[in-house]
Amino acid sequence: MPWLQLFKTVGKAVIDFVFPRQCSYCGTVLTSQEEVWCTRCRLSIKYTNYFRMPLNPVYYMFSMFKDVIFGGALWFYDRRSLVANLIHELKFLRRKELAEPIGKELGEELAESPYVPKDIDTIIPVPLHPKRLKWRGFNQAEEVARHLALVLNTTVNTQVLKRIQETEAQSGKSLHDRWINISGAFALTDPESIRGKKIILLDDVLTTGTTLSHCLRVIEQANPESVCVVTVAFANKARF
Repeated sequence: MPWLQLFKTVGKAVIDFVFPRQCSYCGTVLTSQEEVWCTRCRLSIKYTNYFRMPLNPVYYMFSMFKDVIFGGALWFYDRRSLVANLIHELKFLRRKELAEPIGKELGEELAESPYVPKDIDTIIPVPLHPKRLKWRGFNQAEEVARHLALVLNTTVNTQVLKRIQETEAQSGKSLHDRWINISGAFALTDPESIRGKKIILLDDVLTTGTTLSHCLRVIEQANPESVCVVTVAFANKARF
């Protein structure tokens, strides 16, 4: 085993020398200890720390739903930030490998949170419509969820919540137009599979909360035991 580990370490060093890895944001060559981003760029990320705050803006956005016991986001989202660039590359440049570090870091934060149940039954990623899924090739929320599930030792349920209506992109729409646009877009296929379960509802970016609210309206019909609303980033300006 020590020899195998040494071989892997040397091999990685050789590959990094011949094909140097670069920071996903600024292009700086990464050291052997750095992954995805250089240290300087990572230090620029703004964390919400909401997983240590039971009463935070994300929770308040969904506290009217009877099953929601907690809400939180990992990072703040600003259009010119590393976080915005990261999510853009994941979603639109199809860099699916970026879902792994995001999911792992999100999982570590959730695992340490005293407000998230330690025995989550399943994670439900916000689904894409089949046409958009075919065009993009994958659902970014689902990919993050799979890596998150590995950290939390739980499952990912991609079957219970479906997007049954193809809608226009929410970006750029007013709150009223977002609500109308997404109305009736989601449906449950197997309510019994989540009845009495502890659930994490996961999406990539939270802005007005319209999409997640429509998901919650459908999910609450199944009477789960509890729902934690979790997103990778939070773009709303209402901060503590």
